[in-house]
Amino acid sequence: MASAPAFNRSNAFIKNGRIQNTIISMNAKVITSHGTPLDTLDVVNKSYCDNNVGTITPVSAFVLIGNNWTTVLSSLSGDVSLSVFSEVMNGPCGSFIMTKNSPGRHPSIVRTTSVSGSTTNERLEIRWRLNMAIEIRKNGQNYDGPYRLKYILN
Repeated sequence: MASAPAFNRSNAFIKNGRIQNTIISMNAKVITSHGTPLDTLDVVNKSYCDNNVGTITPVSAFVLIGNNWTTVLSSLSGDVSLSVFSEVMNGPCGSFIMTKNSPGRHPSIVRTTSVSGSTTNERLEIRWRLNMAIEIRKNGQNYDGPYRLKYILN
């Protein structure tokens, strides 16, 4: 006989239709037919996560040459958090948060961190023009080569 999900009733009580003050053991079973989460500690299902959590891309690679703009993300709108790491020794690195609610609008861009190249004051710059993809460049001619991008797109 399979064991049924259970909870410790010794200190448990029900308040506003919710079991309080206990640990529920599902004995390797799944929770189904629950409502939309309202409180920060409410349970969610995979479908809710897939629809409400941003797309996470661990790392993508690109190359920066001179001070030419390079497309790094093809999104035309959304909320994006980006971290850029230099694969070139002592090259510039930085992170940015950007929001754009429509392709035809100007974005809000915040540089959250920035480290210049070790032997120059060269830094990374980012732009998200109207109806265009996100682009990055260095503001100088040094540190050409590979860079890595980690981003979260909502």
